[in-house]
Amino acid sequence: MSKIEVSIFVEDVAHEKFITALIKRICREKNISLAPRIGNSRGGHGQVISEYKLFLNASVKGRSSLPDILVVAVDSNCSNPVTVKNDIIGSTNEQYQHLVITACPDPHIEKWYMSDIISFKQVTGADCSPEERKCERKYYKNKLLKCLRNAGITPTLGGIEFAEELVDAMNIYRAGKAEPSLKSFVDEFKKAIERLQNK
Repeated sequence: MSKIEVSIFVEDVAHEKFITALIKRICREKNISLAPRIGNSRGGHGQVISEYKLFLNASVKGRSSLPDILVVAVDSNCSNPVTVKNDIIGSTNEQYQHLVITACPDPHIEKWYMSDIISFKQVTGADCSPEERKCERKYYKNKLLKCLRNAGITPTLGGIEFAEELVDAMNIYRAGKAEPSLKSFVDEFKKAIERLQNK
């Protein structure tokens, strides 16, 4: 298999930029061409699930074609990422569950941006030391901004403009060790590609 189609349902642009860059990198390393389609990148968790269900219903009725892989990305928001993943899988028609890969940053996507502090510093020049998990809603968004501003950077998009550079520079093993929810997504996505290649 030289090309795969992936539909991505995300809750905001920060998810879209980082997760799309990560999927592209994984595919590039496996010599696979990627055709990504973004299903939703606005409106938060509830909107993602609504758009995702509408897409699946349209597929059931033959109004849209299914991709090779469906990626659904929502922050765990300090819930157990496994519980969030199971909720997504549970809202999926049984015959499509094998297509679904979930990305559930724990607790928020901005933590993934800072998951490999060595490559983060190489890309941005900013020191961003790891901390214990915090559950405040905008904690990691504000931390990302603060780290960049302390390095003399004025982020025009809140730091998400560095998504592609950060993902390309990141040591995925080191990032996954720091962020188990990131490792879980990467491992699942790689397994899905292997299943497609072995068909």
